Amino acid sequence: PDFPHPRSYYDAPFNLDDESSLKNYYLEVSYNALTVNTFHYPGSIMDINTAYVDIHNRGYYEPYTPANPDGYDGEAQRTQREHTLLKNAVEAIADDVSTLIDVDANDDGYVDATSFVIYGSPGDWADLLWPHRWSLYSDYVYINGARVYDYLFMLSESWYFNVGVLCHEFFHVLGAPDLYHYDGGGAPSPVGGWDVMESNNDPPQYMSAFMKWKYGDWIPEFPEITSSGTYTLSPLQEQNDVLYKITSPNSDTEYFVVEYRKKEGLYDVNTPGTRSGMLVYRINTDAGNGNASGPPDEVYLYRPGGTMSNNGNFNNAPYNAAYNHTEINDDTNPECFLYNNGSGGEGGLNIFNVTEADETVSFFVSLGNPSIEVFPENLEFIMEPDGFTSQNAYITNSGDEMTTLTFTLAASGPVPYTNPGGGPDGGNYYWSDSNLEQDLVYEWIDVEGMSIQLEFPHNDQAAAPVGIGFDFPFFGELYSECIVNPNGWVGFGDDNTEWQNTEIPSPAAPRPAILGMWDDLNPNNNIGNGSPFGDVYFYPDPNGQYLLVWWDDVARWNPEYYGEFDFQIVLYIDGKFRVNYREMEGITNSGTIGYQNALGTEGTMIAFDQTYVEDNLSLEVDQTDNADWISLSTESGEMNGQVTGGESFEISVMVSTEGMGPGEYE
Repeated sequence: PDFPHPRSYYDAPFNLDDESSLKNYYLEVSYNALTVNTFHYPGSIMDINTAYVDIHNRGYYEPYTPANPDGYDGEAQRTQREHTLLKNAVEAIADDVSTLIDVDANDDGYVDATSFVIYGSPGDWADLLWPHRWSLYSDYVYINGARVYDYLFMLSESWYFNVGVLCHEFFHVLGAPDLYHYDGGGAPSPVGGWDVMESNNDPPQYMSAFMKWKYGDWIPEFPEITSSGTYTLSPLQEQNDVLYKITSPNSDTEYFVVEYRKKEGLYDVNTPGTRSGMLVYRINTDAGNGNASGPPDEVYLYRPGGTMSNNGNFNNAPYNAAYNHTEINDDTNPECFLYNNGSGGEGGLNIFNVTEADETVSFFVSLGNPSIEVFPENLEFIMEPDGFTSQNAYITNSGDEMTTLTFTLAASGPVPYTNPGGGPDGGNYYWSDSNLEQDLVYEWIDVEGMSIQLEFPHNDQAAAPVGIGFDFPFFGELYSECIVNPNGWVGFGDDNTEWQNTEIPSPAAPRPAILGMWDDLNPNNNIGNGSPFGDVYFYPDPNGQYLLVWWDDVARWNPEYYGEFDFQIVLYIDGKFRVNYREMEGITNSGTIGYQNALGTEGTMIAFDQTYVEDNLSLEVDQTDNADWISLSTESGEMNGQVTGGESFEISVMVSTEGMGPGEYE
């Protein structure tokens, strides 16, 4: 069939001057150093398209199946067919290209860039009919004496024919690698939507300052910070003072890079979340170019909740005093961890006092290694009832002279787990599971034949509220009832029909809620669209100790993400909660697991679109006990601060036994 739109429609993503386009984007990100002019062939008649029409039908360029016997079989045949198609298309128009057009601006003997727009929609990822960049290495074909080699392959009638995809693929032509994993084995995403080379929007966001410097050659200087002090970054919309390198004292092959991303303009307003601020990256020189084969990754972005196994929250990655996100070191969230051949380890970065992000953003970096000593390590109080006393303790930075130790003081009971997977978060919650904690064993509560089936009006809509049977404490609030959503979560507020899971904490995600497996699930419901399978039940403990919600062999709505999932969320009267996973069959690296507060600002994401759940696994979340009998004070009244190398900070530890019975307290 003919292309259904006029030529101007297909030209717009390439050549618009004052709107989002390939030309406009690269003129901006290169600081006016690169102008990309695109000429279309065959030419058009008025605004009516003409096109090269191949001798083979579409099925010839799709994979072989019994229903498509003309399709290609294997990579070698795919390559031969693609290259022959493009060779024939070039030869059909080569004589029409004016010799006045300089197709080889750098005089290297190759056409600077060639794009082929193929009619239709894309096939599956990595098929021939999928947007990609490649090289025409198996054939020799020329335009105005220059060889056609690097090219972009685009499909016209799909979302993928847009400026974001064009800009991503064109950066490949300039030598830039992909920053997403081709097959990362469930490893966390390296940089998320902060770089056009991992995830592109339309209009697209920028590539990072490091990528501009290394692969675009558009940033003239890459200064290294070699002494402690305050430094200032300009936003990436500018060309100078936009990045710094900071070495790690613990690695010769990994170092840190900082930049300032400001949400403004046509393009970089499309970065994740709503925040502007400083971003902190880890660069691994052992990884080669890019992240496609990672991990290890050449470029990794630090973000809250991000670890060697968890994605974390890309929306909250920017450091900005306006959001009380002002420091990164080996004890913050996130930690400045190294990859270290997959073993992790302390990175030794110490940045603090990040200012509010405005025309610029400033930060203090302390080089060297701080080291904390607490004296005495233990305090013992032997007291009578209704008594009061205090003792002093001291925090000392015994590290290098120019280092700064950042600390926060708090009094609480003992951590509920000897080997927590994370915590504390804003709700003072810790989590662990039966793989991490020796004393936490997998425990399925069998309520078959005793539980009550829930009725869902829609596969994305919660059932009627369920009485919990007691006041359940969650992020400082008490709830007597909950809602159960078919998409794998229990909430304590309004329903959320969003079926496409995201990272948390986020106001767009269910809140306040416990996400056992938030995904596009499809249990039996009143609408019955798709292929619903499985039911959801609830069971109130007759003794009033817990409420259990059970997803019994529930399927996903999308059959391509096949599976049947058997799990239960259990709320306990003391505020603890569990998720027990019995049989998780099929694709398990899709879904969000975690919990967050009513505003979507505090919480913990345990897993996001990665392999975490497995058969016979129990996940448990608990808080530290309140220690109302102990309090802390300082001379300044502040509960956080910094200690420079060789100096100490005094803390007064006060204990009141008013109203306490005899016994030992920790």
